Amino acid sequence: MRLLNPVRARRAHGRTRGRATALATALSALVAGLGLLAPPAAAQGPSEPTDVAMSWGYNAYGQLGDGTTDNRSLPGDVTLPDGVRLTDVEAGAFHNLAVTSEGRVLAWGHNSQGQLGDGSTQDRSTPAEAALPDDVTVTQVAGGGEFTLALASDGRLFAWGDNAYGQLGTGDLMDHPTPVEVTLPDDVTLTQIACGREHALALTATGDVLAWGRNGNGQLGDNTTTNRMVPTWVGIPGPVRVLQVSGGWAHSMARTTTGVLAWGANAEGQLGIGPLGQQNLPVAVQLPAGITVTDIGAGAYSGVALTSEGDAYSWGHNGWGQLGNGTTDWRNTPGPVLLPEDADVTDIVVGYYHVMAGTADGGLLEWGEGLHGEVGTGDFVVYPLPVRPQLPEGLTVTDYTGGWASTVALFVPRAQGAITVRKTDAVSGDPLAGAVFRLWRETNDEPGLQPDDTPVGEGCATDDEGLCTFEGLESGSYYVEETDVPEGYKLPKDPVTGPIEVDGAGGHVNVPLDNRRHECPKGDKHC
Repeated sequence: MRLLNPVRARRAHGRTRGRATALATALSALVAGLGLLAPPAAAQGPSEPTDVAMSWGYNAYGQLGDGTTDNRSLPGDVTLPDGVRLTDVEAGAFHNLAVTSEGRVLAWGHNSQGQLGDGSTQDRSTPAEAALPDDVTVTQVAGGGEFTLALASDGRLFAWGDNAYGQLGTGDLMDHPTPVEVTLPDDVTLTQIACGREHALALTATGDVLAWGRNGNGQLGDNTTTNRMVPTWVGIPGPVRVLQVSGGWAHSMARTTTGVLAWGANAEGQLGIGPLGQQNLPVAVQLPAGITVTDIGAGAYSGVALTSEGDAYSWGHNGWGQLGNGTTDWRNTPGPVLLPEDADVTDIVVGYYHVMAGTADGGLLEWGEGLHGEVGTGDFVVYPLPVRPQLPEGLTVTDYTGGWASTVALFVPRAQGAITVRKTDAVSGDPLAGAVFRLWRETNDEPGLQPDDTPVGEGCATDDEGLCTFEGLESGSYYVEETDVPEGYKLPKDPVTGPIEVDGAGGHVNVPLDNRRHECPKGDKHC
């Protein structure tokens, strides 16, 4: 799930960068001191409901949700039940999950341990509803290797699937193919949930962290290697407040008011602390001084952090290019991801061996392991540098997720600009029907409408309310030219209005125009 953050600037380059960094750091320090840094996205509301879900990548278990088990290297539709709209998608290793606008959970893909929650252990190649109690409204889901968590609006936490290490938090080691309630400590309110391969994490409203499940590498952060069948407190060093958690194969990460902590397995440098060797308690990731981290993600054996300036840092295993630095060399301390210069990255999600990053224009970047098509470029190769998947035109990404080697995203129609002309009688103010306009886009960089500017679409005639609207406009400068008038009116001496600045991300400009009545011979519009 993507997180929203109050401190985020565009990527800065050149001389402005130092000033932007200082300002962002100072502002973030103030916000952190007040305890107002961004909570997890789920605490701020789900994404816009949509019935457009697409997937690409590995599909051996039906995790693309298209009714097949064929891998796909380009986005294709997830087959949703009729009338269902989604607000959130999350991935397990080989299964995917979605929250509906009604607060129910859909699941599809691998189901060997009951991780789909439908009471069976049969894989599903299209989404089916998990068998949650009727009175449960789910606000968040998280997927582990072969288990699932779901947080309800009333504070209850449910789990189902594999429980070999106690990762369902029920106090036993029995697998559960239908949802069961997790045993939480008294008086605890959860704000975010996350899963590792075989362990679970939960963030509380007080900024503390619970963990349970497998702990052989210290991934529960309680200074032991003892598996836990019920949630136990992570040893977060005080006085810091945790804002976000993320789980890898056998390590964990936390974004805090002061930086990033990590704990657990570290044979591949996935803790980002320099020396190798597991850590049974949280330790500080060695990020550059003076940055403010706004989002984190743990891969199978790696970590990624996004800053308030839109820069990203990565560390750990890099055999598939998932560090995004143009190499496949591992590194045990953070280094920069080589993002495109024109990319305005707003959030990140880390799959097992590939990474996804949302951009401010409603698109995605991806990099890392792409041998199963999970980078969405139409081929099956490794991408050690970020690239843009071939997303459908006219749509904006609202949420996205990645599992072992697949990607799922939700889309809504892309917001576009519009110009509405309102034509009235100059004396009475009454609307005038039948005025005809043509729209031009400024493309020659010379002031005023020129013959070599670009016409946009067809002409538009005002309706009975005196309105005509040009829609689907990209950001830019436009001119409205009046080409015909209602009978009894005369074209103005200057029939061109503009330039009109349009914001292509949903901006709507109203242009009021009027005409004076002029008695002309019938049919003579130029008298």
